[in-house]
Amino acid sequence: MKMIISNPILREKPIIGESWMIIIFLLCLIVIASVRVAYPKRINTLFKTFLNYRALKQQIREEGLFNRLPSVLTQLLFFISAALFLYEIDVYFQLNVFFDLGGLALYMMYLLTLFVIYLIRWGVMEVLKHILISFQSIESYFYTTMQYNKVLGIFLLGVSFVGAFIIQNNVLPILWIGFIATVLFYLYRIVRGFQLGFQENISFSYLFLYLCALEISPALAIAKLLITKL
Repeated sequence: MKMIISNPILREKPIIGESWMIIIFLLCLIVIASVRVAYPKRINTLFKTFLNYRALKQQIREEGLFNRLPSVLTQLLFFISAALFLYEIDVYFQLNVFFDLGGLALYMMYLLTLFVIYLIRWGVMEVLKHILISFQSIESYFYTTMQYNKVLGIFLLGVSFVGAFIIQNNVLPILWIGFIATVLFYLYRIVRGFQLGFQENISFSYLFLYLCALEISPALAIAKLLITKL
């Protein structure tokens, strides 16, 4: 009687995450831990300014856009985590936004795109500096958007981590959570922008033009792109 030895076949449970993403997540955790240790109150202040408009105004008066290291690190965290989230959406839905790019190259393309978008926003703000009398209010609004982005970046980091390493069949609800949160953050940011503008007596036409150029129009362009790809 022959003994039949068979090796068990493990059921494959595909995920959308890749090995290089682990390194990025570890780097992000190191950044958060470093800010937490070196500046113990910084993370708490970040969430406080997100919820409290008066605290936000106080923070704007105390520091500039990128004058302090924790501000730069938390803003960098937003770019990294937002790019990861966009990468996961692209992979899951097979959007192929950047043609045949995949893996780390695709992620770097999303990271570069986000950086260029905000670089353009900063350039427009610098142009407005020489045009508008109420430039200080425009700068305050730009700072406000950065603060909200930092909070969103921390949230999307958790969403991206879970989305990358759970079974692919269960990823969709996680992506939806991230998408809905991003939309809510975005709408909240616009409402705050109008609130800031009205309190600083900015001309409604200037305010509406600025928000359309740098907030509403890019969002509509991205929505159209996603609808076309889907």
